[in-house]
Amino acid sequence: MGARRFFSRLLKPFGLVVHRRNSANKHYFIEAYSDFKKGLITELAQRFDYTIRRGPFSGMRLPHGGSWSDYDLGSKIIGSYESELFSSLEDAINWRPEAIVNIGASEGYYAVGLSRRIKTASVFAYDTDLESRHTLATCAKINNSDVQIIESLDLSDANSYFYREIEKFSKILFVVDCEGCEIGLKNVPSNISVKSAFIIEIHKKARPDMSSKLKDFLKESHTLVEIHQETKKVEDYDELDEFMPLLGAVVLDEFREYRMSWLVAWPK
Repeated sequence: MGARRFFSRLLKPFGLVVHRRNSANKHYFIEAYSDFKKGLITELAQRFDYTIRRGPFSGMRLPHGGSWSDYDLGSKIIGSYESELFSSLEDAINWRPEAIVNIGASEGYYAVGLSRRIKTASVFAYDTDLESRHTLATCAKINNSDVQIIESLDLSDANSYFYREIEKFSKILFVVDCEGCEIGLKNVPSNISVKSAFIIEIHKKARPDMSSKLKDFLKESHTLVEIHQETKKVEDYDELDEFMPLLGAVVLDEFREYRMSWLVAWPK
């Protein structure tokens, strides 16, 4: 049995049909799964008015679309998205940083969420994707949050306008999720890094030694904690009660290629 026919039969009970787009495209299941998930999370998002239900950013409204956020919109709304970091985020909020730098900001989940929780902080957000920056601006607007969107960022330029802007703050929080560019944090000048806390998503596929390199950079000046991705359970989220368990699991899926980990660093 061919791949297209096999996955069509597998997904037929859920109302899905797998179509061949061209002979070179073998990702039948991924395409069907992605389309199906978008339908599920749109239904969920509309039911709860695109508003986060639990976690440190409870009450925050999310925009209706975003180039990176479409597949994890549902998990953000129910409060399962990167819930492994909730404790660290609350610690960061209680630490009261004067400035927050979100690199890989996407639609603004962290930048706007933290801006809502620490209203006195200056928030800087950067994403390489133009559509994400536009969506981030929308997210900040609908949440009445003041976020400064950075259009270009070079962490290796010690004399950049960005560093001149943030060096005046005594406590800085970096939240970084940039698909491998986190290695550039090694270039943050020491006068800034020593007064900064870091929450960094580690992309070992981009560089297998990513974690060890960042630990070497921070270990003398910071206390380090490594956090690993955990399995989420459908029964822990009553928002999923209306779905079959298998469909609830689809909503919870964060589309990770491998088990993710994060490095959290607090200045000594």
